[in-house]
Amino acid sequence: MPLKLGDWKLNVNGNQGILKIYGVDVNGVVSGSYTDDIFKDTLIGGIWDEASRTLHYALAYPAQQPQQQDPYKVFSIFFKGVLFGTPHHAALGQDILWTLVGFVYIIKPPPITVFDWNARRNVFGWFAQITEVA
Repeated sequence: MPLKLGDWKLNVNGNQGILKIYGVDVNGVVSGSYTDDIFKDTLIGGIWDEASRTLHYALAYPAQQPQQQDPYKVFSIFFKGVLFGTPHHAALGQDILWTLVGFVYIIKPPPITVFDWNARRNVFGWFAQITEVA
């Protein structure tokens, strides 16, 4: 099952937003963006594994230091999610609610508070959903 393109309704530790999947190339490289109350249209980079239906991605956030060569610095905020559909075996003509569910872990946060991160709690749950209309 290919990863669905479009706007996924996102929830990360209670923070709602949008995960936009623009495309997945033949090698499984995912392009898209992430938007919530903190990150506005923040680019993501990731990998989609078709066989296991697993998505891994990280946020790319504008660098704080203008002298840096790379205009984007990838902070250590990583997401992993697996895909499933509801209902599991949809009848012909039946809508399917696709859900990505997993965890996000923060090793080095950006210079802003995200997801109520602290040194004792750096792993959070997340999910995203999109409906495929039959």
